[in-house]
Amino acid sequence: MILSLDVHDKKNYEQLSAIAPTVLRKFDESKTSFKENFRSIAQLVGQDEKAEEILAQYQKRV
Repeated sequence: MILSLDVHDKKNYEQLSAIAPTVLRKFDESKTSFKENFRSIAQLVGQDEKAEEILAQYQKRV
């Protein structure tokens, strides 16, 4: 899977998707927390539960 910011690779989407499944994501640091981005990416790859485990471990350390 290729995961990229749409601002960088929108014009190259066809070429990228010929290589592997490609997801272009919007990212706005001011509106989206890293946790929300992490959960969103985990959902794309079917790892929702694992993401929550990792975030729980992170929260314990913090």
